[in-house]
Amino acid sequence: MLGLLAEVAQDCSWRGERLALVVDGLDEDLGLDGSPDAHSIAALLPMRPPAGMRVIVSWRDNPALPDDVPDRHPLREPAIVRRLTPSEDGS
Repeated sequence: MLGLLAEVAQDCSWRGERLALVVDGLDEDLGLDGSPDAHSIAALLPMRPPAGMRVIVSWRDNPALPDDVPDRHPLREPAIVRRLTPSEDGS
């Protein structure tokens, strides 16, 4: 998957565009099922996206990131987190 993302990001870059990978609801990630080959979606996201690619992720604070996300993964870096305030109309 990461190779394909790099290829598409490069194609976008050549056209003067960016590839945006949007992952919504990461707090609902059920990828860790106890089997030896299981990985959470969060752990599969690139630590360094290819040139021309951005990754946008949303999740609630609870539950925390899955244990298989490496310590040095950007998702564990508080400086990249942009907290959103709830909508005033409750939606």
